[in-house]
Amino acid sequence: MEINNKVIREILQEIDILGEVDELSDDLGLVDQGVDSLDMANLYLKLEEHFGIKIPDSDLHLVQSINGIREYLKERAQ
Repeated sequence: MEINNKVIREILQEIDILGEVDELSDDLGLVDQGVDSLDMANLYLKLEEHFGIKIPDSDLHLVQSINGIREYLKERAQ
């Protein structure tokens, strides 16, 4: 399964975050860009479902930006 920013943006679109997904920076934290905590929780659940993984609470700090999510998923896929 390919893991790239486009796939992550599609998942963000699916959970229907407030605002335009295409305008989000890949490097900045999503919360810093206006994504609320409920949407972040939904994102974590959707990522777990989509990629068949479990993101432990201790790793949540690693999945705060689009680039961070991509790198985390790539490491977990190895």
